[in-house]
Amino acid sequence: MQQAGAYVLLGLRLSASNRLESEEAYRQALKMRQEALSEEPGNSSLALDVVQVLELLANLLQDSQRVDEAEQLYGQALALCSGPAADHPNVPLYRAFQGSLYRGLGVVLANANRLQRRQSRTTLMPNLKSALCLCPSDVC
Repeated sequence: MQQAGAYVLLGLRLSASNRLESEEAYRQALKMRQEALSEEPGNSSLALDVVQVLELLANLLQDSQRVDEAEQLYGQALALCSGPAADHPNVPLYRAFQGSLYRGLGVVLANANRLQRRQSRTTLMPNLKSALCLCPSDVC
């Protein structure tokens, strides 16, 4: 897992100067973390490691105007994060991740003028409203 962490740091470092190499580093980290999670599927910590990389990659793709891919990654991250958040409702970190992911997804959809279309066919707005309440007042 240390090697995956190194790829995450490399991706962060390169994100401002070389998006292609940053994306490659994030994808390598994602592959490693997904493999680790597949060996321990109930491990909430490993799940959050995957969620972290999915979010970083989605943010990078969003900044590169690759909104379809970014939207898909935010969705994957939210699906993966929902288990630990439900299993551990008193752990603010899981809810903070959810809130951050909903924010990112909302930005992607708004920038792509998809928010209104998506709201009409999904439960995005109730989820966004609940995301605003995810963080306890002493954290947010």
